[in-house]
Amino acid sequence: MVIKIETLMKRYSDWLFQNTTTREINDTIEITLPYLDRNNDCMQVYLKEREDGKLLLTDAGYTITDLQMAGFALDSERRQTLLQETVDGFAITLTENNELQALTTKEDFPQKLNDLVQAMQETDDLANLAVSNVSRIFIDDIKTWLKERKVRYTPNVDIRGKNGVVFNFKLVIPAGDNIPEKFIEPYSSIDLRKVQAIAYKWGQIKYMREGDAKMYILYDRLTSRQKIEDICNADGISLIQHADIQNHEEELTA
Repeated sequence: MVIKIETLMKRYSDWLFQNTTTREINDTIEITLPYLDRNNDCMQVYLKEREDGKLLLTDAGYTITDLQMAGFALDSERRQTLLQETVDGFAITLTENNELQALTTKEDFPQKLNDLVQAMQETDDLANLAVSNVSRIFIDDIKTWLKERKVRYTPNVDIRGKNGVVFNFKLVIPAGDNIPEKFIEPYSSIDLRKVQAIAYKWGQIKYMREGDAKMYILYDRLTSRQKIEDICNADGISLIQHADIQNHEEELTA
């Protein structure tokens, strides 16, 4: 069977458009997207056109307010730094009122909307650090593990996909002689929504990379295992549990 990726991407674009709703609230447009947060609620952003013609996109403070309600208090310098690093990775502004915002033009609107949604998803994932049995920051563990093995990597790499949208990847190990480029997405907890998002951005860039590039998801816990494994198998993504990482050391560090 020959799969025409252009046809599939067109179907995805049509699905996204058909399942996105908007409504006007005074001088603001509420955009409800078919992406779910950890509460299984559809993600919402708000759009307002300023007098200078620029467009302001914001989450209206929902993401961080929900984090705080989940127990993720911004009461330490480490957590504040972690939050700031998360939004900075997508060039999103964190306001004094804890809103995630992006200022853009009509031409750059698709990219900045995508950046804001990715920042909201990554910020939403910080709620996992509020769980009492989570005693470490998972991505820092992976960085330390790589450094101990003298593996060079680059954090927070932005890569433009086939559709022109820029996607952020948490860790990238550069290619070497007969060694493929490796992309690593570490999550303390992984669910179906996150895997679908990773599979989509991987599909946008993997055919544009030189050599046989690899994608890895490292995790501590996951839900919907069978569905997640099916997606990873279909898209050539390696799924590795942190407890099993030593068995994949040669593959990850070679």
